[in-house]
Amino acid sequence: MFARYVIPIATLLIMATAVILLYANNPVDIARTVGSVGGDEQAEALAMRGCPSVRFLGLYCPGCGTLRATHHLLHGEVVTSFRYNPLLLLLGLPAATWIAARSIRVVAGKPNGGGLAGLTRPAMSRWVIALPVIIIAWAVVRNIPGRGFDWSRPPLARATSPGVIEGR
Repeated sequence: MFARYVIPIATLLIMATAVILLYANNPVDIARTVGSVGGDEQAEALAMRGCPSVRFLGLYCPGCGTLRATHHLLHGEVVTSFRYNPLLLLLGLPAATWIAARSIRVVAGKPNGGGLAGLTRPAMSRWVIALPVIIIAWAVVRNIPGRGFDWSRPPLARATSPGVIEGR
């Protein structure tokens, strides 16, 4: 009986730990400390260059800027968070809320409410198809060169557009 609660409780603990760590630590400050660089722009550049997708492929992944976006969101800076990664607010936040709610329901002993994780089979099929399509489309949009798509890239990438980070 206890084994049923292990994964939901672990999920909630991991989510709570991540929220606390990202609230307390700005990823740009961490990059500044590790890289011993001065200004915010240099620290952001170091953070961007540390990303394997940017470093080795020269492409922004769909999650690029998510840690910085989450940090700003936790501090109530919604607009700044949106600038770093709009997908976090549009897709990540609802997904995290849903996962937390489902975990709480399991721990509270509430019925599942339907098929896998409370979704009916047709709804689950649509999400299984829609999520990868949305994420791939976002990855493509982020990497279209030119100033017209700067809104989709994190702020440092915007400053060095069209779609190129200096020093790559």
